Amino acid sequence: MYTQKMSIIHHPPLHHPITIYTCLFQLLTFLITVTQMLAKDNVDSNNANNNAIVFQEKVTWFNLDKPIEAILTIYKNENAAEVTREFYNRYAINEDALFSLLDRVCIGDSLCQPHDIIFDETININHEKEKTESIEIKIVVKVKDNPHHVIRNLVKEYPFLKEIEERLLKRICTRLKRLCIKYDDGKNNDENSIAHSVNILRSNYNHNEKKYKVTMERLDNEARKVSGYIEGNLWSDASQGDETKSKNKRECEIFAISMINLFKAPKSFLEIGFNAGHSLSLFLHNIPSIETVFEFDICQHAYVQKNFNIVKSIFPHVNMKLMCGDSKQTIVNAAPILVDIIHIDGGHDYNVSIL
Repeated sequence: MYTQKMSIIHHPPLHHPITIYTCLFQLLTFLITVTQMLAKDNVDSNNANNNAIVFQEKVTWFNLDKPIEAILTIYKNENAAEVTREFYNRYAINEDALFSLLDRVCIGDSLCQPHDIIFDETININHEKEKTESIEIKIVVKVKDNPHHVIRNLVKEYPFLKEIEERLLKRICTRLKRLCIKYDDGKNNDENSIAHSVNILRSNYNHNEKKYKVTMERLDNEARKVSGYIEGNLWSDASQGDETKSKNKRECEIFAISMINLFKAPKSFLEIGFNAGHSLSLFLHNIPSIETVFEFDICQHAYVQKNFNIVKSIFPHVNMKLMCGDSKQTIVNAAPILVDIIHIDGGHDYNVSIL
């Protein structure tokens, strides 16, 4: 008789309480672990999003001892105006730098809130009609503010400010250039507005170009005749057939017109970097009131003296003097000079600029 040996495997019944609880515990542990992992990923994702850099730029603070360089970094979840102020408080010594930074961050990059303050200054005004010796007036400009309206409201509150209204506006706009340009569309035909001056330049561009062209081409030709080449300048670089580039290179012309508005009739002019005389010629064409000119140039090009004599012949009524040499020395060695306008276009490397 054949007998089969069987192996018997015992399976506990499914209703065994210990096994069910163990399975439930493991399942619950797994679910908790997955939930924690998803939550962590979500937090990490939110943190990464909030820690995204929205502004980062190296800023150099200029002072007489040595330059200070620092990097301004602003994250997405931060108050950009507050971060900028804290950055300024750590490194800067010139309050104008703070307002310029806020103008860049808040207006240029649109990183601030409408009610963030970007200009805050208290000025002391002495006025003969007021009994008090000095009146403190606080000027506050927020991101949402139109600088023109801010000053006009101050004039309404303090009528005696009317006589310096233009100066107060310039005080703001020299520091908050982007904000002022944003609200300055030139529609009010304000002769002191930036947009108005630029519109005049554009409308008269062809006429002005013809007027300057004879002088500029003469300076170009003489320089090339003497040296065979000419160093880059606002006219020569812009006269290569690119109309847009040519118009954008009229920085000196715009600057000259702004000087007329600021000083009314400047009589003296000092320039560092004569080169071939293009900038000086544009100033003299635009500001006929100039009577005296002081020029400083390293005179490393053979055409410098030649072109200086040409400019003198074109404007014989102007008393001009050219001082050759390293401007770091010639300026120091020159007799004390008081002038209405200073134009610096020489010594472009960092160490010279800081001086």
